[in-house]
Amino acid sequence: MKGDRNTRFFHVMVWSRQSRNEIFSIIVDDVLFEEPNQIKIEVYEHFKKHFFEDWASRPTLGGSSKSV
Repeated sequence: MKGDRNTRFFHVMVWSRQSRNEIFSIIVDDVLFEEPNQIKIEVYEHFKKHFFEDWASRPTLGGSSKSV
């Protein structure tokens, strides 16, 4: 019986945490987005813009290497 109460408590805590972490709307450039798919797209575009890495500017290694 004790395990059942602990499991119920755990699930209540997880559900509570998930509901606090949920994004219901987002404002981008003074435009409100409430549709879940559009929110996903806007969040993706935000992080894509901030964490994009231009592969052309990456340093290269010089010299010779030996194959093992």
